[in-house]
Amino acid sequence: MIAAVDANTQDSSNQLRRASEEHKFDLVITNLDASDIEQFFDRDTIVEIPDIHFGGFHPDVVYFCLATDPTQPQFFLKNPTVSALALWGHMNNLPQAKVAELYNEQVFEELGYMDYFDISCDALYKSFENLSINPRVLDRHISSREVFMYGPLHPKLEVTMSLCFGLLEKLGIPSSQSYDSLHKLLPDPLQAEYAWACFPPLADRLGVSGSWLIRHWDQTFPTVEAYLHTLQNHLTTAYPQGSLQMFERDRLRFDDFHQVDKVLEAYL
Repeated sequence: MIAAVDANTQDSSNQLRRASEEHKFDLVITNLDASDIEQFFDRDTIVEIPDIHFGGFHPDVVYFCLATDPTQPQFFLKNPTVSALALWGHMNNLPQAKVAELYNEQVFEELGYMDYFDISCDALYKSFENLSINPRVLDRHISSREVFMYGPLHPKLEVTMSLCFGLLEKLGIPSSQSYDSLHKLLPDPLQAEYAWACFPPLADRLGVSGSWLIRHWDQTFPTVEAYLHTLQNHLTTAYPQGSLQMFERDRLRFDDFHQVDKVLEAYL
């Protein structure tokens, strides 16, 4: 039996405890550190897999939180990520029209957006290597220069499939299906629900298709202006001015928020 474990919460701990008491597991696949769950399972059955996070197509995406509770992300349309430029504009009281003007090649260049694809590639390959999973299974996606992520934390199905083939190779288990056959058979659950487009200034640099479209589950924003209007109205209504900040989390682009302020203050 295989158990896939992907969250280290009190609820998941309770589920894991019950599962370990009721079943004998041959294999436990988790993106947590093995030490987090070895209290429930035999250490020899635990196989770690990497988190697939890749901000190269979406370097403008960031979490946001209350300044009084910087460990807990807030949500907009059931999604904890927002555009960093939009959030920064709201936090600095910029009119929506001025914020919309920030979505251009010069600003993207100054913020390092254009460099983040290569940085993200290196990090993704290393995350596979660190767990002894062949990173070459990623080559078909990296070299294709197709947008293979819906957002920085949401890989398209074909990337997850490549991870599975790499895991089978590591375990010495032959695959009964080819990549192409599985790609045709399996539905992609996020295809119609959640997506950040690769914005045109960056897409042009990478040679991939780009647009300004943003889709959060049941609401689609075809333009930056439409997105800014709804997001800023929500933030203004839901939160007192000055109560928000970007959520410091190293899985997303903004690991130095002071540098963001330094770059963008010229546009105030």
